[in-house]
Amino acid sequence: MSREERLRKAVRIISERGLPPLAFFGHTHLTKATRIQEDGRLIPLGDGEIELQDDGVLLVNVGTVGEPRGEVKWASYVLYDPDAGKVTFRRVEFDHETSWQRSIEQQVAPEALK
Repeated sequence: MSREERLRKAVRIISERGLPPLAFFGHTHLTKATRIQEDGRLIPLGDGEIELQDDGVLLVNVGTVGEPRGEVKWASYVLYDPDAGKVTFRRVEFDHETSWQRSIEQQVAPEALK
């Protein structure tokens, strides 16, 4: 089964079961959203304010507070408003260096990132 076939099947199952066309996930420390169209195509949406649509499933990677990746070291999170049918990405500045130093001192920083 091809990737597109698997994605189409996933969208169909979600629809048949009456599940919300929305999935949140994380642990990658990246912030972005992608829509799986009913035909299996992936549509990258980035971040910001994203409205739910009836033509697929929205995958939302919520980001991270403690160990952001990339150039900008902000804490990131999302707000989900089911009444408005939208997901809004938020970022706030925080003292990344102090946070990182504390995690090293407390020996909780991932070895690969030290």
